[in-house]
Amino acid sequence: MHEFAQRTQPLPAVLGQGMLRILDKLVDMGDRRSAALQTSEIFREIAVAQ
Repeated sequence: MHEFAQRTQPLPAVLGQGMLRILDKLVDMGDRRSAALQTSEIFREIAVAQ
């Protein structure tokens, strides 16, 4: 996911939001790499509506 997100910069908002939702589920399952990716520069400008 990280490589794809880097190649597709800037990420379209809808794609970025979907990727963040997937990362959030992985973080909930305890994946630390996903937590680091979630807070990376790639996703900094993406906002997810609750």
